[in-house]
Amino acid sequence: VGARPHVAKIVGFIVGLVVFSVWMNIVGNPHVVETVLGVGISIFAGAWVWRWLVRR
Repeated sequence: VGARPHVAKIVGFIVGLVVFSVWMNIVGNPHVVETVLGVGISIFAGAWVWRWLVRR
């Protein structure tokens, strides 16, 4: 029922890294606030993908 949990974790982690990388490229020269926002957005995106894959 759905993706295997360890595969879902790996995919969620990769998505989080990609989102963080894209965010850092958009921001350009990040300071503390932009970095914290990027970390928060990437954690949310990775967790969302992980939950979506586990429930499939």
